[in-house]
Amino acid sequence: MIVCSFHMKPFFHSVFVLLFAAASLCAQQARFDATEKDLGEIPPLSSARTEFVLYNGGAEVLHLMDPKPSCGCTATLLSNSELAPGDSAVIGVRFSAAPGMMGPMSKTIAIRAQQQGGEVHLATLRINVNIVGSVRYEPGMLRFDAVVGDTVRLALRLYAKGDASIPLRDVSAALLAYIDTTEGNKYHVDVVQTKPFTAFDFHIPASEIAPGDSTEIFLTLRPEHKGQINGSLRIPIPDGELRVPVVGVVLRTRAP
Repeated sequence: MIVCSFHMKPFFHSVFVLLFAAASLCAQQARFDATEKDLGEIPPLSSARTEFVLYNGGAEVLHLMDPKPSCGCTATLLSNSELAPGDSAVIGVRFSAAPGMMGPMSKTIAIRAQQQGGEVHLATLRINVNIVGSVRYEPGMLRFDAVVGDTVRLALRLYAKGDASIPLRDVSAALLAYIDTTEGNKYHVDVVQTKPFTAFDFHIPASEIAPGDSTEIFLTLRPEHKGQINGSLRIPIPDGELRVPVVGVVLRTRAP
């Protein structure tokens, strides 16, 4: 019988096959009520909680290790680490929005079990949360396709959600150009040069957004090289900072 906390003599030629079989058995023992949960919308600098339930559906004891979140903004608590057949454990998860966090977020938690001389991966759990402040924006990403020499004008609409005016000050962008100097339109990753992209400016028609109203911010870019332009548009608001992704592909010509 192969169990998760197994002992085998190392001189057997089949030990690697048995190790793999034991790892697979551990993973098959674990059953979850769900592997992904949505925490909904939360305000900036707040937190949200949820729970996952893990069942031992096998015939052997399951020895769990501490859950491993993907970042420090996610904390976990395991109710019990040793599960007899038929037992269950609760994995408590708390997400805390750090300063500057805004918009949709997705975090993962690795669930592992102990085995002789190491560990086995059981599952990757995922939580989704949307941090919504005093301003909502659309679209969620500023995306464009262009050729060298184009003037690209991107529009972002902002909506004030509360009962106070939202000032629009110190709007900025942090953009990088990934430059490919080869001929033609094919992108060659191995020859790409990276440098800050600064050939852009803003047009902000209003200095503030009235309560319940909306306005637009226009970002104009003038691509100078074939390649890609990636980064974010950054908009300070009273309860945080909006960081809107900017993603663009620049071709040398429009020829097929």
